Amino acid sequence: MNFNIECIHYQDTERIGSIFEHLSFLRSEYPNFALWFQGKVLPGLESGNRQIYVATTPTNPSELAGILILKNELYEKKVCTLCVFPKYQKQHIGTKLLHLAIDILQVSHPLITVSSTYKNEYSSLFKKFGFSCFASYCNYYQANSIEYSYNSPIERNSLGDVVNG
Repeated sequence: MNFNIECIHYQDTERIGSIFEHLSFLRSEYPNFALWFQGKVLPGLESGNRQIYVATTPTNPSELAGILILKNELYEKKVCTLCVFPKYQKQHIGTKLLHLAIDILQVSHPLITVSSTYKNEYSSLFKKFGFSCFASYCNYYQANSIEYSYNSPIERNSLGDVVNG
């Protein structure tokens, strides 16, 4: 099946709300997900240093098959969120979205992190792109969980905030 991939603009508040709701399952892995989305992603969409892309089916453009959120700054090129919903997995959407991320960020190995919960799901995709696990962080976003960074480290500033969030 062919999928359409489109950029979501800051003014499209209805679609952004739908994206936020579709990603609500991430709140269990990332307790500050809502704060991050509203405090980082939305202002970044407005300023242009963040982008959101969605993959949809040609027959139903309102049904989300996948979501990609990027951070594209001079000092940091990061895939913040890469999600393909279960119904659409194993149909190369993740590959297409990751190719798009690499094209937009203009780096062959952007920073991307994944929790221990989803590490196995993404391992073949990361291997396909030649991503290497840079480090693992115990209890980074939540207790009893490991966050793995690929291609570069996760960093915190002197206040303890995630620099590359």
